[in-house]
Amino acid sequence: MSSPRLTAVLCFAAALAAAKASSADPSTASAVESARGENDRPLTTPSVSPADEASEPPVAAEPRSTRTGRAVSAGAFLPFTVGASSDATYGTAASGYDGARRAIVYEGTADAHVIGGLSVRAGYASHDLWGRASAVFASRYQLLSQKRHGIDLGVALAYLPQNIEGEGLVKASLLVGRNLGQLGLFSSMSYGQDSEGDDHQAELAVGTLYPLVPAVFVGADARARMLVFSSDTKHGAIAQPVVDVAAGPLAHYVLGPMVLTSQVGVSALATEGPGSLRAASEMRYGMLALITVGFSL
Repeated sequence: MSSPRLTAVLCFAAALAAAKASSADPSTASAVESARGENDRPLTTPSVSPADEASEPPVAAEPRSTRTGRAVSAGAFLPFTVGASSDATYGTAASGYDGARRAIVYEGTADAHVIGGLSVRAGYASHDLWGRASAVFASRYQLLSQKRHGIDLGVALAYLPQNIEGEGLVKASLLVGRNLGQLGLFSSMSYGQDSEGDDHQAELAVGTLYPLVPAVFVGADARARMLVFSSDTKHGAIAQPVVDVAAGPLAHYVLGPMVLTSQVGVSALATEGPGSLRAASEMRYGMLALITVGFSL
C-alpha cells in the first residue's frame, strides 16, 4: 500500500474513534467533572456569629446543688430534729424566747463529718428539760442512705454532763429521713438516763422541709421531751418539769455558705408538785420565737 493511501486510512480511523467518544453518556462526564469540582472546592466550617454566642445564657449551678443546699435539704439546720444524713460539716448558733419558760434560750452546735458515715458533734444548750444549761458531746453514724436504700437511717450516742440536775445524761437516738419528691420528712427518737440509772428521759422530734425556690425552704419542726420515770428520792421534795414541747413553722434562707432560719410557734411546759402533790401539775403555754444562723463548710 502506498504512503498516501496509508495516510488516508489512518485519518479515517481517527475520525471514527473521535465520533465514538463523542457519542458516550454525557452524565458520566458531568459526574466526573462534578466530583472533580467538589474535590477542588476548599473545605469550610460553619461560622457562629458573636451575636449567637452572646444570646446563649451561661449555665449556672442552682444554690440547692451546692454543699450548703444539700445540707439544708438533709435537715442539718432544723432547730430540734437531728437529721440521719452525716455527710455535712456545719455549725449553728440559735437564740430566742420561750414563753412557757419565760426565759431567753440559746444554743450552739458544731457538727463535723469524719469518715464514711461517721460524724461528731459538740455544743452547748441553755435549757434542758429541767431548765439547766449543759454541754453536749455526741457521735452519729449513718447506716442507710436514700440514694442506695430509699431511706436515710442513722444512730447517735450523746453525753450531756450537766443534764438532770447536774448528774449527767447518756442518750441514744434513732434518726430517720425520707424525701418524697421535693418534700423532706425527718424524725429523731431518743432515750436517755443518768449515771445512777434512776432518772429516765425520752425525746421525740419531727420536722419537714419543702423548697419554694432554690434558696428558700419552708417547713415545720417540733420537739417533745418528757420524764419517763424517776426513782431518785432527792427530787421528791421539789417541783420538777416532766414534759416540755416546742413547735412551729420555720423558713430557711440560703445565702452562699450561710443559712438564716426563723421559727415562730408555741411552747408548753408541764411541772409536777413535790412529794405527795405529784398528782397536782401545772401547765404553762407561751410563744416560741427563734433565730438561727448557720454555716456549712
